[in-house]
Amino acid sequence: MRTYSKLVGYFTGISWMFSPYGVPFVMYNTGLVASILTLIFIAIASFIPVMWILETLCRAQALETMKERKADVDMESVDLGSLTEIMSLCKIKTGRRFELQELCEIFIGKPAAIICTLLVVVYLSNWTTVVISATALATNAPVDSHGSFLTQCTDSDFHFRLHPDGTCWNTYTLSVLVFGVFSLIVAFTELGEMRILQTVLAFVRFATIGAMIVYSIFTVDEDHSHDRKVHWFQFSLRGFLAAVPTLVYAHLTVIGIPTISEPVARKQGLAKMWAGIFFTTSSFCGILGLTVAVRFKSTVNEVASLNWVPLTHSSNIVLRIFAYWIVLYPSVEQCVSYGMTSIILANTVESLLVGSNKHSRVERSIHRFLWTAARLIAPIFVSNLVAESKYVSLVLFWLMYFIPGLLQFCSRNRWLAEIKKVTVAAPEIIEHHNATERTGLISTKIRLNIVNDTPYSGWYSRPIVVVVVQLFGLLAFGLTVVGLALPHSLS
Repeated sequence: MRTYSKLVGYFTGISWMFSPYGVPFVMYNTGLVASILTLIFIAIASFIPVMWILETLCRAQALETMKERKADVDMESVDLGSLTEIMSLCKIKTGRRFELQELCEIFIGKPAAIICTLLVVVYLSNWTTVVISATALATNAPVDSHGSFLTQCTDSDFHFRLHPDGTCWNTYTLSVLVFGVFSLIVAFTELGEMRILQTVLAFVRFATIGAMIVYSIFTVDEDHSHDRKVHWFQFSLRGFLAAVPTLVYAHLTVIGIPTISEPVARKQGLAKMWAGIFFTTSSFCGILGLTVAVRFKSTVNEVASLNWVPLTHSSNIVLRIFAYWIVLYPSVEQCVSYGMTSIILANTVESLLVGSNKHSRVERSIHRFLWTAARLIAPIFVSNLVAESKYVSLVLFWLMYFIPGLLQFCSRNRWLAEIKKVTVAAPEIIEHHNATERTGLISTKIRLNIVNDTPYSGWYSRPIVVVVVQLFGLLAFGLTVVGLALPHSLS
């Protein structure tokens, strides 16, 4: 089993999670200050379930190890030393991956695992990555702008439309198929073998987003049209209803946590690694959304990189190369992200049907090919990024907030119940353990109390925090439903 460092895990998480290209459009149409505040709340509320999943992974591994040892150890009578040893079993192991639906089966039940699998399949079948790449390719395709079958698209062909029309649609469809072919290369590669690729792409990704930000800042005064105002303190309800699911989608992580975390060599740093991923993603989303929205104002595109398409026809060769880089690089980035989702999707279905890590590499490659091909159908007919993200987010809310919250509640209760079985005098043992830990007699980072029962536990592990995050998820879910029901929406 190949492993990688926390830094590579950080870069891999960025590749999986980082999709800020729809943020500037919804920020401009909502109001910039309101959007930034919404982004901050969503970032915090979306990070907490990540820690819940890490806690649940620890508890699942501990229960599995205890089950294996139960025949040799009397779990009803052990002393304090044995209790400390049992607590040390609560950790994430390399080589054993618990997928999200497997955690549901362990702590909630088989029906929950089936429902979770269906939600994951529906969500991972989304086509945001395909839309970003295919639109970039279609607007820069080396074909005649007035061809009879294939036509080079313009950014206006995708503006406020479900999909492009006429010969532009033919070019867009061909672009989707080209994207699928290249993404298969990634899908056939194991995550542990992508260390160099993920590192290089991360640096290029930061350079690309940084270039978009810098260009937007230094050219912000070039547009003096009186009808293009910056909505700093204004608030649009319709824009806000579209912004909520888009910003939630920009913070997706939960589904990929087991797959990305398991190969990390030093599991002690997983919490800091995911915190770094979230901080980076949220910061870049906010800065990119703000600068691009202010620069392009009412002409900002649903896919931010398409705002640079007109510059690809500039007479300045340096500016043309710069514009092509901005427009085309997201296609490369999203190919990698799309291939990773094929890996996670195949792992999810495989885990439910036969258990994790049961198939050979050839069988896994076949599964990934089938999932990659099947997921290319929908984006051919729906290329509107805002419309797609709103509908997909109906499923996303369950995977990001509701299921992790239920797992946190059930797994924590189950694990604490198992701990109490170790001794009849559990409260006294727990109290004694805490006292000796404070005096330094027990050198361990694993704290045994009602809150910190895993190495990743903290203030966010409390039941009241679980309730608050679930309420936030319900509110965001309700706002998205209202946005879908309203006529004349942004999509």
